[in-house]
Amino acid sequence: MLELDACWVEHEDWRGFVLTVSVPELVERHAFRTFVAGVAHRLAEAQGPAFAPGSSLELRPEPDNPFDRQAVAVWDSDGITQAGYIPRAVAAELHHLEGAGAAIVLDEVLEDGRRVGIGILVAHEEIVPRVVEQCGHGRHEANVLRRRALSYRDLDRIHATAVTDGPMEQMARALEELQARDSRPDQNSAPG
Repeated sequence: MLELDACWVEHEDWRGFVLTVSVPELVERHAFRTFVAGVAHRLAEAQGPAFAPGSSLELRPEPDNPFDRQAVAVWDSDGITQAGYIPRAVAAELHHLEGAGAAIVLDEVLEDGRRVGIGILVAHEEIVPRVVEQCGHGRHEANVLRRRALSYRDLDRIHATAVTDGPMEQMARALEELQARDSRPDQNSAPG
């Protein structure tokens, strides 16, 4: 069992566990953070308590998937509801899982009170977050994670429209999204 100290942090559009362990320490323990791709295609399914922070997940390799033989699906711990997939680039490195991997929901992106993004921790053994009072660098880390999670949500939306749009429409939409994001001031940065 992999026990990791974490503190709970909430924002209006993001909430979840911030691990107090460093990335190199996670790597030593054969664990890593990623997000669930495809949540935009399964918004209704992602709303259940089975995908709330702290929930255990089932990772299911799909070697017969016609679009990606290295696909790894992300299901609730009962194996009933699918939230999406491990991102393709990450899944390509997980071909050795064969059902031995464990995952837990670390955080979620919220929009109008609905879950629109899911951040997870993947490891070779069961993961248990221990909530600690003192977070140390956690507040800064939470802001970094929040911005990253919002970017993942934006990428997931762009990918969701890619299914119906042609290549030119995809590029135009991606450019619009990036320009809109770049024109918004970062609410967490100090004025220059």
